[in-house]
Amino acid sequence: MKDTRNKIIILRLTEEEKEQAVKAAKEVGLTLSSYVRKMILGNKIVPKTDVQTLFELNKIGVNLNQLVRHINMLPVEENIVSSLDDINTFIGELKNITSRFV
Repeated sequence: MKDTRNKIIILRLTEEEKEQAVKAAKEVGLTLSSYVRKMILGNKIVPKTDVQTLFELNKIGVNLNQLVRHINMLPVEENIVSSLDDINTFIGELKNITSRFV
């Protein structure tokens, strides 16, 4: 059985502090209550934009892997090997970028 959140905490803020908290919650797609709860409990808050960026980078990585697989099936030529090296370098850079978001 899941515990129901039925305890209320009153928090006093200035108008400016409240505006900042509401803005921060909106930026990550959370309600103010959810945002404050995650902050208090030390949960990681991932902004929406980072999730979208991670999704797009993952799609790019998948496409690159498909290209590399296809190229690996072709007869080896000097220019293909060079292209493969460039693509593999690019994949490594994408992995580094995406690891920052996880």
